[in-house]
Amino acid sequence: MVLPLGASLAVRANDWVRHGRTWRQEQAAIAAAASGETPVPPKVSTPSYWEQGHLFGDWLGLGPAMRTNGVVLAGDFTTDLLGNPVGGLSQGFAPATSLGLQLQWTPGELWTVPLPDTEFVTSMIWRTGENLSAEHIGNLFTVAQLYGGENLRLYEFLLRQYLFDRQLELQIGRQGAFDQFLAFPIFCNYVNNGTCGSPKGTYFSIPAFGQTVYPTSSWGAFAKWKGTDEPWYLQAGGYLLDSDNGANDTHGLNWTFDVDLGAAAMAQAGYMTHQAPGDPGLPGSYAIGGFYSEAGQPVFNEPGAVRSNGGGYLVLQQMLFRPDASAANLRRHRNLWGWGGQSGLTAFTVLVATPDDSVSQFPFFMNGGLVYQGLIPGRPEDFLAFGFNWGGTGTSWQQQQTALDLPSPAREVVLEWNYRCSVTPFLYVQPDLQWVINPSLPSALVVGAQLSVVF
Repeated sequence: MVLPLGASLAVRANDWVRHGRTWRQEQAAIAAAASGETPVPPKVSTPSYWEQGHLFGDWLGLGPAMRTNGVVLAGDFTTDLLGNPVGGLSQGFAPATSLGLQLQWTPGELWTVPLPDTEFVTSMIWRTGENLSAEHIGNLFTVAQLYGGENLRLYEFLLRQYLFDRQLELQIGRQGAFDQFLAFPIFCNYVNNGTCGSPKGTYFSIPAFGQTVYPTSSWGAFAKWKGTDEPWYLQAGGYLLDSDNGANDTHGLNWTFDVDLGAAAMAQAGYMTHQAPGDPGLPGSYAIGGFYSEAGQPVFNEPGAVRSNGGGYLVLQQMLFRPDASAANLRRHRNLWGWGGQSGLTAFTVLVATPDDSVSQFPFFMNGGLVYQGLIPGRPEDFLAFGFNWGGTGTSWQQQQTALDLPSPAREVVLEWNYRCSVTPFLYVQPDLQWVINPSLPSALVVGAQLSVVF
């Protein structure tokens, strides 16, 4: 799973060129102001091709006119090119690709509407490729984040409303619950699907959640309150789970209300420190949350018995070191990595518990990592990342697997190292290494790269 378009591309599409200035021009103006120099009004100029944020220009020059009329388009193409030359069940190579397009329309930009700050959002996704984990390695935490939902499908179709000076955000319509819950941008610095998107142990323990995670959406409602200038927020959501939502033959257009898996509820509270541009403190983001699905899951070792399931999670993310405290660096994004991210070293960890061992394949799952933005002098947009996934399987699941004469590993661990090279604001190349450790399999070395382009 790639980071949902609404959480990534909209930022990139609107921040790289501000009022006709390139990012580098803006940073130079900030640095001059900080040094006490008399600022020179920047020349309003069109950025060169290699400084722009889109492969095809700003939508072939139509971007400004669209935004004037309240329309923002964001799109990308990403591919995972991975192989396992060592270990696993066999050796092989399996590419996976994802093409996404999102449209966001703010009608208040064009007409007077009863409620201002109203947005309509819709998006589509087209995925193709093969599953290296299933076909050659045999492990559980898919090494390619882009594998899943191999078809053309609609994803979002929702209405978003902001109220009380944008302190309250409401969403209703087709959406993915895990775009909002257990979703930090740092997760998708990684290629392994155990980390990217949302920690994957959650879906093994509650399979019904697969009906409301990118690229599969469900009917739902979401609300978030964040007071102006307050460091904390509260959010909650409810979602209707239908087992046909993820079916490829419905192309994301199963809009019936045949909710055979029941409803799911989620809640999350978060606290963010040192987030304002120019704040010299080291930024941090922390969240605690819980989830519940009423879908009946088979009880291990009790044929015919079913039970609902739920759990909770904790996310901790903190910048540990900032080598550059210049005004230009302090102005950069604090919770994004890659183009426009703040230089420094950030650590994170995620703990997920679904403690009912009788139905949870992974009663406890954790992952984490370190990301260093701007490690190499002269390459401020690149980052180096190390990450891990650890999932411990439940005793009841192991007993059932043994009774069925199937592999019953007590755990799976994946270690990952990658380096994202930002070639231009619209293109990056990310070489990737993974080491997959599963006691039931020969440990596997995964080698490859992820490439992504914004168009």
